[in-house]
Amino acid sequence: MKGADFVINSIEVGDRFKLWREDYEIPRKYGSTQILGECGGPGGTMHAFRI
Repeated sequence: MKGADFVINSIEVGDRFKLWREDYEIPRKYGSTQILGECGGPGGTMHAFRI
C-alpha cells in the first residue's frame, strides 16, 4: 500500500451463508436470473449494499 492515496477496507458481519442463500433465492422467486456467486446479478447488488 506504499504510495497509495487512500485505502478502503470493508468487512461483512452477520450470518453470511444465510444472507448468500437469500441473495440467491429472492431474485429467483421473482423470476430474475441469479448467477451462483456473490458479485453478480441482483443478489450481488444486495451483497454490495451490505458491506
